[in-house]
Amino acid sequence: MLTNRLVVALLMGCLLPVAGAAAEFPAPSHPPAMSAPGTGEADDPAYALYRDGYHSILEEHWGEARKLFAELRHRFPGSRYRDDAEYWTAFSWKQEDPAKARDAYERFIRERSGSTYFGDAVADLRMLEIEAALADAPQPPPSGAPTGYEIRIRLPEELRRIERDMVHIARAQSMTLHRNLMVLREGDTLLAKAPPASMRLRLFSPDADDPELQIRINALDAMIAGKRDETAFKVLQDIALDGRQPIPIRHVALNSLTEFPQKDPGAVFLAVANRDTNETIQRIAIELFAASNRSRGDRTERLMDMFRRFEKSAPRREGALSTTLYALATIGDDRAIDFIVHIARSSTNQPLRSDAIYYLGNIGTDRARQALFRIVRGEY
Repeated sequence: MLTNRLVVALLMGCLLPVAGAAAEFPAPSHPPAMSAPGTGEADDPAYALYRDGYHSILEEHWGEARKLFAELRHRFPGSRYRDDAEYWTAFSWKQEDPAKARDAYERFIRERSGSTYFGDAVADLRMLEIEAALADAPQPPPSGAPTGYEIRIRLPEELRRIERDMVHIARAQSMTLHRNLMVLREGDTLLAKAPPASMRLRLFSPDADDPELQIRINALDAMIAGKRDETAFKVLQDIALDGRQPIPIRHVALNSLTEFPQKDPGAVFLAVANRDTNETIQRIAIELFAASNRSRGDRTERLMDMFRRFEKSAPRREGALSTTLYALATIGDDRAIDFIVHIARSSTNQPLRSDAIYYLGNIGTDRARQALFRIVRGEY
């Protein structure tokens, strides 16, 4: 099960050594290294204070850093380092007092919209809001009880990079935990899923909710909660396969099919993955098929065929290719490894080759490692 702490770790872009649900919060991350003095810095009398304050940040002496930055703002209000001082002051409060940090970030965002630190300040503030939302969320039931819950928070467009980091780290955690931990995207929803439980983080803009659509989703959830019989499975299957249905409804239907352990939803996932015209739905179906109850050999064979077909399609769907390669990595049997090695060696798509190398490293079996050694030595 994904715990609150693990989700925060994923969102913070930190790989944690996880043992069950006992993962600890990561230590405060260090800021990027300060660039060497350039033209004009020697002429700015505030530079020495900024340098000392920044070094205090690196050493995690938060109070000392704030004192130095406060002196800089007082003595040199027109300095080119004033933006830096205000941002790192907020950053220092983030490590010790979230309430004061929120005030500092909000003031910075309000007054420094043209700053090069503006995007970082927005992201830091929203991360504080994520942590607060997770802290206030209902605690999951005792281990072993399948369940799921949702946390809604409003986030701006600037946090797309958090999604990318979450996907990257979740994929690494999949290998570490030997579980199919997936991050799926649909509209305003990020879903980090590890069977049998899930946590969905919805990134809502103020006007994103469609009341009628939500009613349909609620009805679908109620149907599943009531009775998981042949009729319910057939309704979900029909919705998932119907390209005329709204994408969020199809998304929920696809995920709900996994709640029928006595059925084989793999055929539905495979049909959607192979033929759907919506790439988001297609990618969701690919990941769900990889995690289905089909045999590993069957899943590997189907995914390899799928990848070859996507490569030849016009226009070629890069997202579907990427997801299929990741799905093969989550299976990680010998045939999947050999296929990933082939992509790493011979693909004309450089990002896919890089992904293939990354997956081989995270699969970590002797076969995968030997393939990496040969690539490093240039033997292919």
